[in-house]
Amino acid sequence: MPKSKTTDDIRQVMIETARVQFASLNAGIVFWSGWLQGASTFAQTLSTELSNLGKEGSDTDAMLSKITDSSREYLRKISELPEAAAIRFKKDVAPTTARPTARRRAARAKE
Repeated sequence: MPKSKTTDDIRQVMIETARVQFASLNAGIVFWSGWLQGASTFAQTLSTELSNLGKEGSDTDAMLSKITDSSREYLRKISELPEAAAIRFKKDVAPTTARPTARRRAARAKE
C-alpha cells in the first residue's frame, strides 16, 4: 500500500509540474506575441512618418504629433503585457477539474 501511495504522490507532483510548465509557456507566448505586435505596429508608423518627414510641403508638427501618439500607445500596450501574461498564467495553472479526495471512512457491509 505505501508504494501505491508514493506512486500516486509522484504522479501528482509530475502533473503539477507539467501544468506549471504549460502555464509558463502560454504566459510567455502572450507576453512576447503582444510585444512583437506592438513593436511592429509602432515601427511601421514610425517608418511611415519618418519617410514623409523629408517630403516637400509636409506638416512636420502633425507628423511629430503622430509619432508621439504612436509612441504613447506603444508604451501603454507594453506596460499592460506583464498583467496579461500573469492572468494567462493563473488561468492555465488553476486546476480544471476537482481533484479526487481520499475517502474518510469505509463503507459498511450489509448484514
